[in-house]
Amino acid sequence: MKLSVLIFSMNEPEKALRLVKSIYQIADEVVLVDSSDSIRFRKLIEGKKSLHLTKLKIYYVHPLGYVEPFRMYGLSKCKNEWVLYLDVDENINDELKNGIIEILNCTKGKYDAFAIARENFLDGKRVYRNYGIKLPKNDFHVRLYKKSKTRYLGIVHESPLINGKPLSSVIKNERILKLNTKYMIIQHHSSSDYLNKFIKCMKLEIFQRRKSYADMKLYVPETLKPIFNLYLKLSRKNLRDELSGFDYKLVEKFYLFMLTKNILDLFLPLNAYFDIKIKIISKLPADLKKLTYEVSQHIIERGGVNNYLGIANVSQMEQFSVRYKNDKTNPLDLLNLLLMEKMIKIPVGDQKKRLDSVYNIIYKYSKVAKSRL
Repeated sequence: MKLSVLIFSMNEPEKALRLVKSIYQIADEVVLVDSSDSIRFRKLIEGKKSLHLTKLKIYYVHPLGYVEPFRMYGLSKCKNEWVLYLDVDENINDELKNGIIEILNCTKGKYDAFAIARENFLDGKRVYRNYGIKLPKNDFHVRLYKKSKTRYLGIVHESPLINGKPLSSVIKNERILKLNTKYMIIQHHSSSDYLNKFIKCMKLEIFQRRKSYADMKLYVPETLKPIFNLYLKLSRKNLRDELSGFDYKLVEKFYLFMLTKNILDLFLPLNAYFDIKIKIISKLPADLKKLTYEVSQHIIERGGVNNYLGIANVSQMEQFSVRYKNDKTNPLDLLNLLLMEKMIKIPVGDQKKRLDSVYNIIYKYSKVAKSRL
């Protein structure tokens, strides 16, 4: 069984090449989608040549501040059906390196994807929390899958759709197999850029991951739905309305309970990540709160960021990269300005002022909460 390894990178050529060399022997091809500046992109090309990495293919896309919009583009460049996806701050352990081809050869068409346990390290020490979020003992991620059965929407922190179906936290899908925990992905973080990464996540989530009462209804058991509907009626809320801060906390606690199966998680204080996010949303001026929420809803309704921005196929993505090749706007700012532009047509300068107002609130509450992360 042939395997493609898919990697994404931005301005980290040394890390990217180190990962390529580490997994090179198990791959029939390595596809690297890179968003680096011209100097670091040239280092990748030179590194490929000097290290004789003939199986490595490198493609450039204009940066948007996060990797999710490029995943479908990367998959389209993989020639093999089975794909292993890794980030540059990850690697796989020796057990998985030695066993991955045998795992694929033994599937006999029974599975379309595999969930792999991941261990997280901060400054070399194993951690069980990520940005204040409690992690389960075995933190499974679907990273090994058939290309033809997999789809991404470009939404931050998304899991892949396998056969068009979203993954539950428990991964109850007969076409997806959880591998034995002896097979591991290892992820390394550094505390030096911990806060900056958290702020980046907030900038993305404020525009992409807001929850409505329709989301809340998904967690309500059938027997309690009449009570839920009565609650909506009495509070004069619609399914499309954004959750109140209190209801948002209920949803996040229940999601954590589904993940950990620990009943105590329903009664403990909300983790820092979502608590800060809720505070930020509550402090947004009414017009910006409505605008950013509407952006998030339109993204969902139109099938993800890629469809929303018109970069859903290879041709569109390559045209986008050419169009913005010389644009010096911060990648994340460019993304959020483009998202807002789809909602409301006003001069770029005014959009930038709106974006700065959102960011200022994010900076304020993220820095205050640094000790909690």
